[in-house]
Amino acid sequence: LNPGSINYDQGVYVNAPSDIAYWAQEMQRRGIKPDVAIFDVAMVANTMALVERGWIEEPVLFSFVLGQAGALPATARNLVFLAETIPAGSPWCVAGHGGHDLRMSVLSMAMGGHARAGFEDNPYYRCGEPAASNAQLIERLVRIGRELGREPATPDEARAMLGLGSRAG
Repeated sequence: LNPGSINYDQGVYVNAPSDIAYWAQEMQRRGIKPDVAIFDVAMVANTMALVERGWIEEPVLFSFVLGQAGALPATARNLVFLAETIPAGSPWCVAGHGGHDLRMSVLSMAMGGHARAGFEDNPYYRCGEPAASNAQLIERLVRIGRELGREPATPDEARAMLGLGSRAG
């Protein structure tokens, strides 16, 4: 769920308040837990207004998107600021765009947040070297996470973190 509009490279990614409300209500009606994409700090306030209306249940999963042209730059300072802006105990992760994915993921894991990877965010393993698969990107984060003392969550652990019930048979 994108809880606001943002300049996006050379265009504008428009999410009108009425559209955001519609999607939040529809997700809530269908029992879908949104992954809330935060491109700018105002989107945190927009998200909390949706929580207050009862359209999103806590804990909210915040995905900070940093480094996208037209949005917040991918800096440690911005990541710390966003992590400190959301409600305490909220699960969060970061997606670094523009070649910042690995650095932002490592910072996130070191700060107690989570990491996100895949071709949607970045199709490269290294600058100029395409990744062979999404699995290659995930395996790297698992290795680094373990080196930082962070074991990957099991599906049941992830469901508990997100406040989801157990998965039906």
